[in-house]
Amino acid sequence: MTWNGIGIGDGVAVGPVRRMPTVESLADTPLDDPEERLAHAIDAVAAELERRAASAGDAGRRIVEATAAMARDPMLQARIEARMAAGEEPDAAVAGAVHAIAELLAAAGGASAERVVDLLDVGRRLVARVRGRRLPTLPESDEPFVLVADDLAPADAVLLDPGRVLGLVCADGGYTGHTAIIARARGVPAVLGVGPIDVRDGELIRVDAGAGTVARDTGPATAPHPIVVTGPAELADGSPLPVLANVGAIDEVAEALALGAEGIGLFRSELLWLEARTAPGRAEQSAAYAAVLRAARGLPVVIRTWDPSEDKPLPFLPPGLRGPRADETLLRDQLAALADAQGARALHVMAPMVRDAEEAAWFAALARGAGLRSVGVVVELPSLAAETANLAGVVDFVSIGTNDLTAQVLGVLRTRSRAGDASDPRVLRMVERAIVGARSAGLSVSVCGEAAADPRLAVLFAGMGATSISVAPPSRAAVHRALARVTPAQARAAVADL
Repeated sequence: MTWNGIGIGDGVAVGPVRRMPTVESLADTPLDDPEERLAHAIDAVAAELERRAASAGDAGRRIVEATAAMARDPMLQARIEARMAAGEEPDAAVAGAVHAIAELLAAAGGASAERVVDLLDVGRRLVARVRGRRLPTLPESDEPFVLVADDLAPADAVLLDPGRVLGLVCADGGYTGHTAIIARARGVPAVLGVGPIDVRDGELIRVDAGAGTVARDTGPATAPHPIVVTGPAELADGSPLPVLANVGAIDEVAEALALGAEGIGLFRSELLWLEARTAPGRAEQSAAYAAVLRAARGLPVVIRTWDPSEDKPLPFLPPGLRGPRADETLLRDQLAALADAQGARALHVMAPMVRDAEEAAWFAALARGAGLRSVGVVVELPSLAAETANLAGVVDFVSIGTNDLTAQVLGVLRTRSRAGDASDPRVLRMVERAIVGARSAGLSVSVCGEAAADPRLAVLFAGMGATSISVAPPSRAAVHRALARVTPAQARAAVADL
């Protein structure tokens, strides 16, 4: 039996099936008395972490033990109880208390700031427990496995570890959805949009991302090995065309550089806060952004401001609204936090889903007013793609986000997009118009969408005048090699043949 879907990446993995647990009620959770519910949640989360610590190696054990201790921290409990006494529901009280303490840790800097991420993880676990629910997480397994799920939220996808998860199969999902982006970034072969799949836990299946197929198999389990191509990317005549990385987590920065990335062309800031019920404060954000910049070791980093969407909503932003005007107060806080983290580092900040040159100017004024030195916009809407020539003196750079631009041009949901959609001539002509206009305005232009990971399309973007490419780290080697085989004239000729 073979199932067809949308392949993500080009690897092949064979392994036993493990299905993603679903969110479900916990029968042993007292739901009546709020104080009992809180006490039970604290004990349950701490006990779970303590069990994990007991089975971890020495270094891991110490880290997890410290995290378990956070769940029982008297100061955290006192802050939660104070919020409950003031009338907040237990889940809101937990979220508020956790983020308040995270602010203090971030402001303290040093080792304290490094514990912010662990505290936020504890907070997510506690919120799930006080709601009487099991926190969705990857299944436990003594051996590497192929994860099968109806769908996988980005918050779960960021946990994908190619040493543990050989492959991913989802009934739903599309080529440019954020789960696909994260799977590609982690180097996990995936096939999405296969529909219902009749396989049992433990059954061996083969995931062929290149072919977009899933089949029953009896072969040995395999793990993908990313190819590393180091050195600056350039065209055949030696013209530089840097190939940077798209990432969404702090630990992915070092992984991207290890695979040869020449910087971070897109850091998706919203992926840091997907589980936050309330907006992270300025100090908490600044600590996270500073960690990203430190990990980049002086190479350029482009951070995109929050970009919620249908497959990665942010609870603290109004639903259904995208772009820089979704919440001006929160945007100003984020820009201030980015400026705090900037220092002398090569930080570039850009806004997503900008409608036109007027909105680009509005965002640029806010960002520069906050103290940011390099400000840009993401071209994802046809309305802005048609106006990039008017951005001279308005912004410092533009980035072409082909994922949303493709969806906008073709009138499809990005979560249901297909692998070949970005090759549509209507999309490519829109990308070319945006690049040519921006270059005429004297701006640098990166292409940061998933289409750039296609070596053939990367050559076309070079021929259109892009000054850099940004892709999922495992895709860099193939793009690097493709660019090295063509001269600028050949790349331009390929565009002329469209």
